[in-house]
Amino acid sequence: MSDFHTMVHWFQAAAALVAAVLWSKSAAIKVPNNIDAVPDLQRIGFWNAWAAGWSCLTGLFGSAGWIYTLVMTSSLRPATPLQSIKGQHQSSRQP
Repeated sequence: MSDFHTMVHWFQAAAALVAAVLWSKSAAIKVPNNIDAVPDLQRIGFWNAWAAGWSCLTGLFGSAGWIYTLVMTSSLRPATPLQSIKGQHQSSRQP
């Protein structure tokens, strides 16, 4: 696994942890029994919105890792200069 791939996985894990902490903070807010508790409900919505944003980042990092793996393992990957010189890359061969 490359350094970039490892870094993407670390960022994905960190973003998931932040989202979980924010949702826990949102769930810990006590709401009174009356319906007029708008500031408390707004505070819950605020933390839920931040948690959802971090959850989206988790998905983006996961997608980036998947796309990076797909590109690096496919035959569409550009040849390195040494492979091009030696003719070892499949796309540079003529049938």
